[in-house]
Amino acid sequence: MTSFAERVAQLPPLGVGLGYRGPLRACFRDSAAPIACVEVTAEHFFRHDRTPPPRPPELGSRPVLVHGLDLSLGTPGPLVEDYVERFLAVAEGLGAALISDHLAITRTAEVELGHLNPVPPSAATRDGVAAKIKELQARADRLFLLENVTTHLRLRGELSFPDLLNGICEAADCGILLDVTNLYVNAKNFGGDPFEFLERIDLSRVVQLHIVGFEERGGRLYDTHQVDIQEPLFDLTQAVLERSPARAVIVERDGHYPSPDVLYAELERLSAILSAARGDE
Repeated sequence: MTSFAERVAQLPPLGVGLGYRGPLRACFRDSAAPIACVEVTAEHFFRHDRTPPPRPPELGSRPVLVHGLDLSLGTPGPLVEDYVERFLAVAEGLGAALISDHLAITRTAEVELGHLNPVPPSAATRDGVAAKIKELQARADRLFLLENVTTHLRLRGELSFPDLLNGICEAADCGILLDVTNLYVNAKNFGGDPFEFLERIDLSRVVQLHIVGFEERGGRLYDTHQVDIQEPLFDLTQAVLERSPARAVIVERDGHYPSPDVLYAELERLSAILSAARGDE
């Protein structure tokens, strides 16, 4: 089986890109837009017959990253086969360079929760999630990335969250999709330092980043995907890129869409940070 390092080495050039959303289609059609790659939400391309979906023409030749919302990797028991078949069909149909989902629970055996809920930081969680990721990577023949989520809850368990994340990725030989906004929001809400948190994550496993601005309400921070990127997030992104092999940075925006010039300025700034971290001339 191809190892993590081999899969990373085989990746095409990715760069800085944008999450594919209906209101942003004009940006993807703009040949001058500084969008090097595109991340699509798997569920937006699911088909009832589980066949691979057609590629939207506005994506052009950009590399595609397929991101899931409902694998529910933290739910005990096996993966939901119907969902997995649709997820893998999207990855195949769009020629995904990478596939990913969250370290979260979105369903129980009986109930769809409709939200990314945190997982217990336990050895049982580590082993169960790692086994599912190994299955997904084998079936997709693609590198899987595991994303950190925001949470306002602290669940009990014998592991710290960094140890849980690192342990899963080592056992599954997969990568990390590090959401720098989620990391920052969690650290600040729980009274920590996001840069100190970085010291505890295996940054050698970070292949992709997510970033978008956060909102403050009543003294707490929230990841709403509707705000321009703030300066501390650019600083945190730079720190990650300087210390990891990350190949892609995706701006996630799901509302209050800015004008293209504002969005393009964010993408260009992130591209400059990525280029400087890689030593590009």
